[in-house]
Amino acid sequence: MSASALALLCRGLGRALAPLRVALLPEQVGVLVAGLGLGLPQQVLDDADWQTAVGAARDTADELFDLTDQLSTAIAADDTAGVVLRTTALVERVGVLRSRLNAVGDRLTALAPAITGVTADEVTAFATQLPTQVLELMAISHLERANRSACNALTLCGLVDRHQDPGVPGNPARPAFVVRRLRLDRLGPLLGSPGAYLTSLYGWNTLAFDGRALLSALAEAGKLAALPTVLTDTPTGPLLDLLGGTVTVDTTTSPPGLGAVLRFAVPGGLTYEPPIELPGAHVRLVTGPDLPAGLAVRLVPPGALLLTPPAGAPPVAGTVSAEAVIGTAPPQTSVVLLGEAGQTRLEAASVSASARADFVKDAAGGSAHAAPTLELALQGGRLVLQLGGTSSLLKTLIQKDAVQADLDLAVRWSDGRIYVRGGAALKADLPVHLSLGPVDVQTVTVALTPGTGGGLPVELSATLLARFGPLALLVERIGLTAELAFPPGGGNAGPLDVTYGFKAPTGIGASLDAGPVTGGGYLLFDPPANRFGGALRLKLAFLEATAYGIYEQAGDHPSFVAVLGIRFTPGIQLGFGFELTGLGGLVGMNRRAQVDLLRERLAGGTAGNVLFCEDPVRNAPALLGDLGALFPAAEGGFLVGPTVQIGWLAPIVRIDLGLIIELPGPCRVVILGSIRALIGADETAALLYLRMDVLGIVDLPGRRISLDAALVGSHALGVFRLSGSMAFRLAYGDNPYVLFTVGGFHPRFDPGPLDLPRLDRVGAALDVHVVAHAYVRLEFYLAFTSNTLQTGARVEAGLELGPLSASGHFVFDALLQFRPFHFQADFSAGFSVEAFGVSFASVNVKGTISGPGPVVVHAQGSVRRLGIKVSGSATFELGGHDADHPAPITSPVQELAPELGEVRNLRAEGGDPSVLPAPDRPAVAGVLIAPKGRMVWEQKRIPLNTLIQRLGGVPLDGAHQVRLVPPAGWQASDETDWFSPGTFAELDLQSSQTLNNAAFEELPSGLRLGAAADRTSTAETYTEKIDLVKRPTRLRLLPFLAEPYLTVALHSALEDRTMTPRIDPGPPKVTVAAETADVYAADGSPSRLGESPFQAFQLARSGLGTAFPSADTEVAL
Repeated sequence: MSASALALLCRGLGRALAPLRVALLPEQVGVLVAGLGLGLPQQVLDDADWQTAVGAARDTADELFDLTDQLSTAIAADDTAGVVLRTTALVERVGVLRSRLNAVGDRLTALAPAITGVTADEVTAFATQLPTQVLELMAISHLERANRSACNALTLCGLVDRHQDPGVPGNPARPAFVVRRLRLDRLGPLLGSPGAYLTSLYGWNTLAFDGRALLSALAEAGKLAALPTVLTDTPTGPLLDLLGGTVTVDTTTSPPGLGAVLRFAVPGGLTYEPPIELPGAHVRLVTGPDLPAGLAVRLVPPGALLLTPPAGAPPVAGTVSAEAVIGTAPPQTSVVLLGEAGQTRLEAASVSASARADFVKDAAGGSAHAAPTLELALQGGRLVLQLGGTSSLLKTLIQKDAVQADLDLAVRWSDGRIYVRGGAALKADLPVHLSLGPVDVQTVTVALTPGTGGGLPVELSATLLARFGPLALLVERIGLTAELAFPPGGGNAGPLDVTYGFKAPTGIGASLDAGPVTGGGYLLFDPPANRFGGALRLKLAFLEATAYGIYEQAGDHPSFVAVLGIRFTPGIQLGFGFELTGLGGLVGMNRRAQVDLLRERLAGGTAGNVLFCEDPVRNAPALLGDLGALFPAAEGGFLVGPTVQIGWLAPIVRIDLGLIIELPGPCRVVILGSIRALIGADETAALLYLRMDVLGIVDLPGRRISLDAALVGSHALGVFRLSGSMAFRLAYGDNPYVLFTVGGFHPRFDPGPLDLPRLDRVGAALDVHVVAHAYVRLEFYLAFTSNTLQTGARVEAGLELGPLSASGHFVFDALLQFRPFHFQADFSAGFSVEAFGVSFASVNVKGTISGPGPVVVHAQGSVRRLGIKVSGSATFELGGHDADHPAPITSPVQELAPELGEVRNLRAEGGDPSVLPAPDRPAVAGVLIAPKGRMVWEQKRIPLNTLIQRLGGVPLDGAHQVRLVPPAGWQASDETDWFSPGTFAELDLQSSQTLNNAAFEELPSGLRLGAAADRTSTAETYTEKIDLVKRPTRLRLLPFLAEPYLTVALHSALEDRTMTPRIDPGPPKVTVAAETADVYAADGSPSRLGESPFQAFQLARSGLGTAFPSADTEVAL
């Protein structure tokens, strides 16, 4: 038998309001109102109209008491009709009680002049809130009496506000009282984002953490639990003294946390179950490790626990857990949590709340750490889906009145986030795979979507698959919705308002298999998001057509994306065994390509499946979701492109290729492909199956070309799993670089901020479980960057037979750096034999080879046998230290002096094409440039005005800086060029120095010299007369014909006459300037301002201060 949660909630509310029968007596009503913070004089208490209003409310409270008893009897007798009837009556009388308490408040407002010590406005505000405050006072007081643990938990979470108000001493109208308020409006923010909620409540995980407010809440909870608690303010901050220890604010961490010291020792393995008066409920506390007296406990934001034992005590490691279970009391077997008995509902045998912390000893020191986990779970959960209210079509196809599915649900908080166990966030799709004749329950969806206003919408639905002859029908997410709200004026269950409704399906799919005609369709409905989608597949003889797409809004404009395709068998022969087997395309309006997500989902096959889906109807829900995620709505964007399918000696090789152009622009070109090779009957039983998904992107504004590829679900001989990824990057803009890798990078190489997905090693793996467990894994990688060559391999093999196991490995990683030249190779090999997890024989060797100058070989090895280990190491050097190193350069100025005499370093630029030399002007010696031109001197060997440690790959004897100073009075500016920092600076490739700087930096390389400022004459006024002649035809003179005969100026003038004139765009609206950096000394004073980022980096390395971007703003702390 089961009872509805709403019925149990109403019964609990009735029991909480039962004391009003006494509290509203004439001699007690003054005490009740004083408990809410207002003292009433005898004149008010003796008022006849006041007494009449209070008496009417008391009569309603008597009715509630009787109805509560009747509801309890109906629940015990499993009288479903009686439960519904009594629950409805109880809810109705609670509403009447509120209205009669409103009448009491109205009379109190009229008597406001008789209440001295408070203003009439204060009395009016109090009277307006009187019904709500009375109900909240009764509910919280009932919790304090019946379930202190629940009241403590609600108080700490901020859902119950309980604190002492001292009132105004000497003013009888403002007595001291305990504030008791329900803050159920905070439930939505608490469930939606616990971290942000605690931050708003206590300032947790911020520098503004209000530790005293949190300790005050802990003290109130301790008092409610009848524990001796004392909260004092000490010179170091607030201190809460509890029975078992002290709690303080821990200011040693940033942001601050909490610290506690355990006063008594707690033995390990203890199980404590305090007595609970609530029927069917119990609380259990289990301690795994011994907790010594003096144990320091620290709670570090956002939620890490640290245990530090006192000096001399052993380290603490183990599990500490607490669990509270509320179950059904006989004769009940379950409780209806959502819905009503006899309707679509979620019921459970019990509800549990648990907390768990697994403490792990830190490698250094004797402390232990843990990330606590909180969980609210249902045991014996069951979803009952009533189909009586559904459409006649569903009733016809699904020949059942109700569909039931067993499921256990749990909401878990861990690592600062809250989620449904088995799902993402507060939504989970739980597979049940329940077959009920023609109906299959595939999944059950549970979703909670907390709102900022405190409401809590809940969805409980199921996905059903029904078969009716050749027709199969899929109904997605049909079930129940419940809206839990907490309106200011109360709801149908006291402060809570609960409404239920039927949830229409979000999608309906159909599949038809009727001989020569097969196909199906799927429709997606999401009215709240104004989102609709569909998929269609139809096959007739040799022709197959597919289409799927999504429609939604992008701002105020419609947005859609659709993929169309047609396949034909046999294909159109192209020659050499190739045939065209399919054509199609993608079109999107107000859409863009999410390239980062395309890369992320490439290895999983999602990117390839979206464009080249085999069966879009069967996979419609996931397919449409991926289609919307990979090509999201974006106002003003357009996508268009063709898709093609080509086969070779079908079905051996199949190539699917799509070219997507993103407009306007085009700003980006996306190439998606999937290459499949098959030797065998099908993918699962093939001798060899290879599938490689490819993603290429040409980013025109960013001047980057990228290519990614990954093996998806590939295997050989039915036992070898094949995997691997590759990536290629080419940047040809202001910061050029090139990168290519197959299988990833060296373990100590970090590609930094490049947009690379997770790269899997190229390899094969064999994992066999036949009598014994045997495995073999082979991996390989090769990578090229602008300055490195990287390669490596790994081989692992092992055999497990019961408690016995043997394993071996060989690993090789090599890194070759070009400038400055350096190489390092790491290797390791080993073999081990274990029994019952303990090694009784093993051999391990590892080492490093690095060079040049000299080549250093370092190796170490160990042999273990029966618990005895013998180890050793050796280092060898081959070659001299200076064999390959030229002598350091002492003066870079002398080294660069010959560059001043090189003619190739000098050039003339600029000038004014409209200014021509006077006719018959004699040549003058020494004239190099036009009057308004520029003379440029530039060298390419090192950057100027920058700290350097190398010149041409040769080290300098320290850090130098070369400056080129023009003669006084000359107008000069820096000429810049691109330099690779590895050619002139000492950078550690394996540290972050190479990652914090670009592969190429634009730095000064010379000087640009110009003439003085222009001298202008007196302005002359000139009025130009223009005759406009409209020609009937235009004679276009092509540029390639005119170039051999016309000068640039004449060709430009002729083009303006014969073609559409060029449009002057005017001054730019947005300008981009190179980033600069500032260097500040240790005392905060500016040392060097406006330097290039790399020069600032070099100055900071040399100890001249700290570098910051010039654009950073100063913050006053």
